[in-house]
Amino acid sequence: MSAKPESLNFFPLGEEHIPALWRWLQEPHVAEYWQEPDCKNPRQLKEKFLGKLPLRGVYPFVLYADGSPIGYFQYYDAQRVGGGWWPEAKFGTYGIDQFIGEPKFIERGVGSRAIRKFVQQIFSQTPALEVITDPDPTNGRAIQVYRKCGFTPVGEITTPGGKALLMRFARSPLSDSPIRAILTDLDGVIRFFPARRDSEIEERHGLAPKIISRIAFRPELLDQAITGKISDEIWRERILGSLQDLEPNRDARSAVAEWSSYPGEINLETLSLLRELSPGPLALLTNATSRLARDLKSLKVLSYFDLILNSSELGVAKPASEIFQIACERLSLSASQVLFLDDSEKNVAAARSVGLVAMHFSTIEKLKDDLKKIAEER
Repeated sequence: MSAKPESLNFFPLGEEHIPALWRWLQEPHVAEYWQEPDCKNPRQLKEKFLGKLPLRGVYPFVLYADGSPIGYFQYYDAQRVGGGWWPEAKFGTYGIDQFIGEPKFIERGVGSRAIRKFVQQIFSQTPALEVITDPDPTNGRAIQVYRKCGFTPVGEITTPGGKALLMRFARSPLSDSPIRAILTDLDGVIRFFPARRDSEIEERHGLAPKIISRIAFRPELLDQAITGKISDEIWRERILGSLQDLEPNRDARSAVAEWSSYPGEINLETLSLLRELSPGPLALLTNATSRLARDLKSLKVLSYFDLILNSSELGVAKPASEIFQIACERLSLSASQVLFLDDSEKNVAAARSVGLVAMHFSTIEKLKDDLKKIAEER
């Protein structure tokens, strides 16, 4: 079973947080991009962050993970902040700044999850129409995290703090609807396996056309793998055994190894659109084997999702109604607050039967139209 993600929450910055904030600002990974030259000691830090900043419309928060403070977040009304910042800001433009202070939480996906939650909190609690941020152009790690959170680069600018890359996150059209999360399928929506690749493997090894997929996706074998009754390794060994029985004079082991080595291709346009438009968590619900986490890591998309639900870990697969109920429970939302997306009509119908708002995926153009209709209707 995969480890449960940390529970993330934001609390207003208080006097009790000043020692931790002072310590975090001394950490090399923070000090590289965030300096407070006018704060020479914790007392001056307290005066600035608890006194001066709120007067300028800056709202400071501390990020907690599983009940412990781990970082600093702030948002501000760009029209009010002053100090030479955002002189041309329009109504509804809010900005954010933040850092993860505790080193052990760096590069664990916590930052991206926290940013997404913070942005959605801003949209739900303020009249914000867009959220902006301005990372240092040389801070590639931060820029990549913002991209994965749905921020779009606008261009390099000069700020009172120096050169920066302006990035923008527009309010989702679903923000004013009852939808609070998007739950998406993986294969056929975000990940694809070109059919030609299988054909080329079979041709190279002298195998009958489509023989590998016919064996691999036999319901009696596949169902065991995607409900966790057998591991991914055993599933592939059984594919190999069946192929050797059917093609005894071919190098079946090499063919299956080559077929197994490929994690698929990601449609980043679709994934980025879902990430941008989700008014809350973006969750993955997929019928998959025990190899899912390894594939997602290889494809570098783990951090796009706030929640990953793998049927082989849950012990139940789509279209069973139970798996959709589990998803809603994990999201802490009612079924009517969850938008489900799948390329299988059967799975879409099953999701609707338990109350989810469900859409059949075919193309990204149709997806955009369907999402627009939902936003307008609700």
